[in-house]
Amino acid sequence: MIFAQNISSGVAQYVTLADNIQDGMVICTSQTGSDMCNNGYDSNMMGVVSLSPAATFGIEVPTVGTYPIISNGKAYILVSGANGVIKPGDFLTSSTTLGTATKAIKSGYVVGVALENFDGNTAQQTGKILANIAVRPAVLSTKASNNLIEMVRQGFESAFLT
Repeated sequence: MIFAQNISSGVAQYVTLADNIQDGMVICTSQTGSDMCNNGYDSNMMGVVSLSPAATFGIEVPTVGTYPIISNGKAYILVSGANGVIKPGDFLTSSTTLGTATKAIKSGYVVGVALENFDGNTAQQTGKILANIAVRPAVLSTKASNNLIEMVRQGFESAFLT
């Protein structure tokens, strides 16, 4: 399906999720399927819920409990100020707040890059900003040497869901 709009440029795949899902939430894979992320720098991130993707595949007619997930492209993402103010170009990662991204302050897995500012500076301050979604490991040059072993460890763990 192709939709004519300019809210998201991502192609989404429908995934079955639990209730209380909101547009922009960060989703991870788990042993039981998919759910909202609740660990920082989670190596099992799969993408972001986008209720208005540019295109979808996987299901012709969505059913109750299925949501479109974008893994690549531009989409709005739910963020908090847990790791400080977010500026365009900052890496975003999963956080310990259910389904919410935050500014990445160390090397590890990220869900994408911020394209807009977010002025919150506490975990309780949340909002949505436009981001370029692309789940991948990222090395932040300011602290790369401190977190390289941790990133390698997470990479090995993500390959094997036990």
